[in-house]
Amino acid sequence: MGRGPQARSGFHTCYPLESPLLLASDGSGAAGGRWAARVLEEFFAQGDRERAAGLPVSPMMDRAATSHALSQINFIEFIVAPLFSQA
Repeated sequence: MGRGPQARSGFHTCYPLESPLLLASDGSGAAGGRWAARVLEEFFAQGDRERAAGLPVSPMMDRAATSHALSQINFIEFIVAPLFSQA
């Protein structure tokens, strides 16, 4: 079977943007909290690599200076919201 909107598995149709949209919509509850923690950990790992390489640490990626609550607001504002905005 092929990939894309024509590929079917039962009643499920696969769309290329399906996974990012589902992840973006799952921001509440236990699943959303686990997802947010994983995203933050990935960001912090990137910041750790930047620091180890002697580079300036990117915004939202510094373990010592990032507020978890504020980082979630920034993530929504700068990464999730543009996925849904119209140009």
